[in-house]
Amino acid sequence: MRSTGQSTRARRTYVERIVSVPIFIKGLNLTKTPILIEMKAQKVHPNETTFNTLIKGAGRAGQIDAAFDYLSEMRRNACRPNHVTKNSLIDACMRVGLWDRAIEILDQMLEEESERKLALIGYTSVCAGLVKCGRETDALGLMSEMESKGVDPDPAAYSSVINSLIGVGNIDIAWNLFDIAIERFEDDEEIYATMVAGLCKTGKAKFVYQAAELLEHIDSVSTHNAVVDGFAKIGRLAEAEDCIKFMRQRLVQPNVVTYTALIDGYGRSRDIENGLRLFREMCNEGVAPDLIAFNALISSLVRCGCVVLAMQLFEEMSARKGAITPDFKTYSILAQAHFYDGYFEKGWEIFGMMTDGGHKPNQRMLESILKRVLKSSKPDRDTVSRLLEEMTSAGVTDSTMRFWRMQASKTLSRWEISGNKNAEEKQRNNP
Repeated sequence: MRSTGQSTRARRTYVERIVSVPIFIKGLNLTKTPILIEMKAQKVHPNETTFNTLIKGAGRAGQIDAAFDYLSEMRRNACRPNHVTKNSLIDACMRVGLWDRAIEILDQMLEEESERKLALIGYTSVCAGLVKCGRETDALGLMSEMESKGVDPDPAAYSSVINSLIGVGNIDIAWNLFDIAIERFEDDEEIYATMVAGLCKTGKAKFVYQAAELLEHIDSVSTHNAVVDGFAKIGRLAEAEDCIKFMRQRLVQPNVVTYTALIDGYGRSRDIENGLRLFREMCNEGVAPDLIAFNALISSLVRCGCVVLAMQLFEEMSARKGAITPDFKTYSILAQAHFYDGYFEKGWEIFGMMTDGGHKPNQRMLESILKRVLKSSKPDRDTVSRLLEEMTSAGVTDSTMRFWRMQASKTLSRWEISGNKNAEEKQRNNP
């Protein structure tokens, strides 16, 4: 007879196989599911974890009927559905728009005291899901029903629905719900932070200014950073700097994320002097730049045509105390900058450093470089050929390679014909 330990290990192996194998086929007779049959043949009895894994997988595959059939099979095997089972079923229902059925499962969870808190999480997910599919009124109605059922929405619940409302562009309704939440949970930072972050992500000046007005209620540096980043992304750099001053007045210390957002903003505005000023200020304040900060400044320098300075900063990354290892983005920015400017030899040198550092150029990067090389005043045939070889090595599809080879052939032929004509004309003018 198989020992309990052996049975547990065997069952765990089957669960791992269930996760990795696509067995969710429409109309599947679940009692004849190969893995279940094999488990029974090996006298390994499926337990709650087995069925929860199957239900979760079926839900993610959009097979709602299969998920509920697994629930029936679970009960036939004397396995009791738990909160994991129910949450997986709720998620499955939401994926296919069966909102009423999801709410029925939530109501069942309320019947058990041990699951009441978990029901709140489920109700919140359903409310947020309803908002995302355009049923805001139903979502708000369900939030009201929650209280009548003895499930009180907490700050996390309000924050989730507010975030969803902003995400679908219903800012006015989000403000209404925000006011209700703040009246109920006075000065709750989570609710304020959610509203600020959501407004800043809209990318609209009106809402970023509204977010800035809420900062006096929040001490979190990450929330202040959201406003700095929001202003920087819409080009309101003076306001972003004012926000940093406001942080200092409130004894909220700017960190590397704060400075990086503003450096990136100045780079997008082609204002490299202020970008460099902020970088020096960050270092002088004792805030150590990280890889993201270096990449932001390197990118800003390249945008402004300061490729030599960008390379100097790149070298400083490795030389400074606590050296920072460049990543794919670092190499990609610098390699493309040199190819764009016609410094092909240096571009290939950075390519070599990139691969030595364990980073492979991808299709997007290679296509971008090839496109610029072909548009240059004097495209180099050897560089074009080598880039095409790199693209093949990167796994670019045959159809895409045919397109680029055709473009390269046309461009090089046109340039060579033009070059020959210029040479002949020069020869005629200077016999």
